[in-house]
Amino acid sequence: MSRGSHRATVSGGARLFHRIFTRLGIQARPPRFEVEWYPYANLVHTIRLREDTAFVRVSDVLRHSPQGVLEAAAALLLARLYRRRAIWRKDTASLCSTQQPAGTSCACGGRTGGALLALRGARRILSNHCSCG
Repeated sequence: MSRGSHRATVSGGARLFHRIFTRLGIQARPPRFEVEWYPYANLVHTIRLREDTAFVRVSDVLRHSPQGVLEAAAALLLARLYRRRAIWRKDTASLCSTQQPAGTSCACGGRTGGALLALRGARRILSNHCSCG
């Protein structure tokens, strides 16, 4: 998946996805995970399975987000891929929480949907996706 030079591998991403795979209780053999940041214009994440490798693209908007946000994204992607119910805990970090500790910011970087799309050069403007910015 390293065709483009603008993409970067998520540090510890394969371990994270393998841990969430186990936590979901999927009875299949875990694939090899290739997880990379991808410059999507919004909070899109994709996963596809080819033979014994799962190719994962995570929006680079989450690059500086807390570990819990990446775990939640991994749980949602794997649950969708393996047709499982996503695990949900009340203590899981929400994507756009306004009650984060002092000195930390929202996972979206405080950008509204429209500002993020404008930053990426998209033509359409969406409404705000959180109340943080």
